Amino acid sequence: MEKNRIYSTIIFCHKSHDGYIGGLSICDNHILEALSHCFERVIEFSFNKKPESVQGSLFSLAVKKIERITNQNDDNVYNEIVNHIRIPEETIVFFSHSTYGFLERRIRRMYPTVRISTFFHNEEFEVYLKIWRRVKNLGTTVNLLSYYVHERMVSKYSDDIIMLNKRDEKQFQKYFGKRKVCILPFTLPDRCKDIVIAQNQNRLKLLFVGTYFWGNVEGVKRFVTEVMSFIDADFYVVGNKMDLMKDEMPSMPNVHYIGRVTNEELDRYYRSSDILIAPIVEGGGMKTKVVEAIMYGCPVIGTKEAFEGFEEFLNLIGFCSDNIKDYKQYIEAYDTQRDLLYKTSIQARQVYEEHFTNAKSIDILNSLYNKY
Repeated sequence: MEKNRIYSTIIFCHKSHDGYIGGLSICDNHILEALSHCFERVIEFSFNKKPESVQGSLFSLAVKKIERITNQNDDNVYNEIVNHIRIPEETIVFFSHSTYGFLERRIRRMYPTVRISTFFHNEEFEVYLKIWRRVKNLGTTVNLLSYYVHERMVSKYSDDIIMLNKRDEKQFQKYFGKRKVCILPFTLPDRCKDIVIAQNQNRLKLLFVGTYFWGNVEGVKRFVTEVMSFIDADFYVVGNKMDLMKDEMPSMPNVHYIGRVTNEELDRYYRSSDILIAPIVEGGGMKTKVVEAIMYGCPVIGTKEAFEGFEEFLNLIGFCSDNIKDYKQYIEAYDTQRDLLYKTSIQARQVYEEHFTNAKSIDILNSLYNKY
């Protein structure tokens, strides 16, 4: 893009959240807030239309899914977006997901001077490829094809590819070729500016935060089975539908499956917890829970997947191992060395303040769009 071009309008397009509280909605909101600091005219557009249910055979389902690949975005959606384009060369259309490739192509062909930016919450094709390898059927095959086709189109028609970390960048370039990528780490506005980190001498409180997703559930199961019977601590499992695990796991007095909570309740869990446990066995992008934890000065014990995007700060904010059994010795180290727990808590909060506040996102986006 032209280095000296001045942009007056940005149209921020994202999936409808429908009241959902999770990584996707939190990430969308933080990007929208950052863009609002960069541009005077920011227009938010939500894809509210839900796919209609499909009845019939697997073949009918596959046909319908394929139709969505090539005709996902109808004229009403397209018109609603482009109606906001006043001066094409001064407009950015920002898609907060990588699944709108055909819509990007349509906009590019009609408005060649519009700047198109695409933010990847994950490298979706790579994430779904792992799911497909685990569950191979007609439905997952068509979904995998859909992600590939859309991200191939995005790689061709988007001016800016924006990703959360270097891992996702490498995966994208492996499938879609070498392209310059803007790394925009997950950041959050400070929800606890008044926090005072104190040295705790009470029984440790461990926290997991995440939704009922295979990569989370499997990790929690392993942690409970391999660690919780051998340590003196309480473990709270918080997140949408995670209370379903009550019926899937043997009852233990020090393990508490809470399920979905409000934002205010979640803040209270972070404030009262000593360590975030993140035994995530599969996923993509960056983990909201890790940024939230260090914001509250809460050290993190997790897998390599949990620490994607945080590698350079690992020695400051916690311990990393893909062997869940190792977590026992890490927890015991914090339990017996409370000065170490206190020191790591202070460091975690400092890492958040220096690298993961919204000011960081604003700086990166201003630089991307030549606002300096």
